[in-house]
Amino acid sequence: MKKDFLTGVIVGSLSTALAYALVKVDYLSSQWECDWCDVRFRPPFKEYILAPHTPKTRKLICPVCGRKAYLKCEHDYKKAYN
Repeated sequence: MKKDFLTGVIVGSLSTALAYALVKVDYLSSQWECDWCDVRFRPPFKEYILAPHTPKTRKLICPVCGRKAYLKCEHDYKKAYN
């Protein structure tokens, strides 16, 4: 019983760490573009995590014009590692 619990804790911890790393790489490589004012920005990490999203858009608030909408995302994975 103890061995099963310990295995579960280890697997759960490793899974959580891997998921966090993948989300962080996606966040650091992403920029969103406002459809109204054409500004590109990266929101705070908390806003990024909690925002409703589709595979290619995320509902964010533009820091320039204040519009809240599903904004397009562009990825540059080289930025995540610099």
